[in-house]
Amino acid sequence: MAVNETQIHETLDKLRAEIAGLDTEDEVSRQKLEALIAELEKKLEQPEDEQVQRDLASRLDEAILHFEVEHPRLAAIVNDIIIKLESMGI
Repeated sequence: MAVNETQIHETLDKLRAEIAGLDTEDEVSRQKLEALIAELEKKLEQPEDEQVQRDLASRLDEAILHFEVEHPRLAAIVNDIIIKLESMGI
């Protein structure tokens, strides 16, 4: 199944919903995720920028490692985003 930008944006909306559900005490995680979403959106706007792509790949991997224990649903959504971006060649 081919993935398109609409599906990526739908997955980002799921990620935003999960962020909204985080404890207010988990502000560091919230900030990291919001920065990650901004990077993802920048990449979607500029798919040809290879530096953005390398930075994004690194940040996505870091996010999964950071969230997989305390926030497994967040990690699963980020992983889903990675898979969709890869299938789009991004």
